[in-house]
Amino acid sequence: MTNRHTPEEDARLAATIGPAIAERRRALGLTQLRFAEMISLGQEAVSRIERGERGVSAQRLQKICTALNCSVDELLQQGPKTDDDKKDEHVAAVAVAMRDLTNDERLAVVKIVQQVSDVLKQQRLELKASHVPNVKATPKRMKKINDAARRVSSAKKTKR
Repeated sequence: MTNRHTPEEDARLAATIGPAIAERRRALGLTQLRFAEMISLGQEAVSRIERGERGVSAQRLQKICTALNCSVDELLQQGPKTDDDKKDEHVAAVAVAMRDLTNDERLAVVKIVQQVSDVLKQQRLELKASHVPNVKATPKRMKKINDAARRVSSAKKTKR
């Protein structure tokens, strides 16, 4: 007995997995072109996969999941995204962005993220204390974030 699927089943699977691939790729901030390069396909092939017009082999699916920093199960999960799911996608997006960096560069990015996070947390606490809703990226707030990033960058340069 073989495990062959009917063309209808293959089409249904392609229609399900394609949009999930597109959603995950976009959540990671990857363009179709960059993603296509990562999985050794052309951009048009990726476009057809994401539209559900082209299926993928199990081997290609594994390569896709590796590039998207997720398991096949995670890719196939359906349903509304929770805040934790969104946080995981954001962390995965940072991991993908740092993929081609050296270890020292990754450490610098981590320090920048930590400093920016500290600034944002402090501002959120200050805003809660003053009962001001709807935090916006004001020039003052962006200056604090940029200053924190510059301090980390300067510290890295003086290390060399």
